[in-house]
Amino acid sequence: MNWSGGRSTMTKFLTAEVGRRMEVDYCKKLPHNDFLQWVIQTAGHVSQENIVRQVMIMTLGAIHQQPMLLAAVFHRLCLQPECVERLREEIKSTKGDEFKPQEKEMPYLDSFLKEVARLSPLTDFALPRKVISPFTFSDGTHVPTGNWVGTPHLQTMTDHEFYSNPHTFDGFRFVSEKDGTSRTRFTDVTPEYPFWGHSKSACPARAFVVLAVKICTIKLLEEYDFKAVDQNIPETLSYEGVRMPHPLLKIAIRKCNI
Repeated sequence: MNWSGGRSTMTKFLTAEVGRRMEVDYCKKLPHNDFLQWVIQTAGHVSQENIVRQVMIMTLGAIHQQPMLLAAVFHRLCLQPECVERLREEIKSTKGDEFKPQEKEMPYLDSFLKEVARLSPLTDFALPRKVISPFTFSDGTHVPTGNWVGTPHLQTMTDHEFYSNPHTFDGFRFVSEKDGTSRTRFTDVTPEYPFWGHSKSACPARAFVVLAVKICTIKLLEEYDFKAVDQNIPETLSYEGVRMPHPLLKIAIRKCNI
């Protein structure tokens, strides 16, 4: 955002808007029920600059997941052509009124996306926590104040204890072979699948993220054929704990009719 000037533009806009909303008379005349207002109301006695910073950080956190996950989905569709036909069949057989988020719709697509995320997490570590007081774990491991602890993302989701053939991509791993229903959903939160975090701190917007990614993936499958230009280029590049799409990765696409 620094390079494009986006951060400066957003800061100016938010600073002016936060200033208006913090005026008592303005809030009474034009009440709001949106994210910005929630931050203002829950921030406590902090400066206007602090509120703007909070909104900027949360906005970045809210928008980065979808395009990064979609890039991984796009690449995986190129590498797993055997999954494409089954996904397209499911799309054609699903009527619009049957697509109900957070229920049991489209188990094959849901499984495919969950498997992509399992092998392509967006960060190296899940559940990062800063130690604010000395802590000793049950095995005797002692962590002094100021350190960070977390769960290794990829290592957890490729653990033999939790998954069979954990390093092999199986697009329909989470679909029951008996009746073709979901054994577990992409939005489910479990210790062995920390993609969304865990417990009370799990991502509250995960249902929205999954719905948006499903809609985009359906559009891709309905209208395009695609292949990786160079399959030797790795999918991701890890930088300071973030696993981002590799900048040299190229995908060729063309219109199609299914």
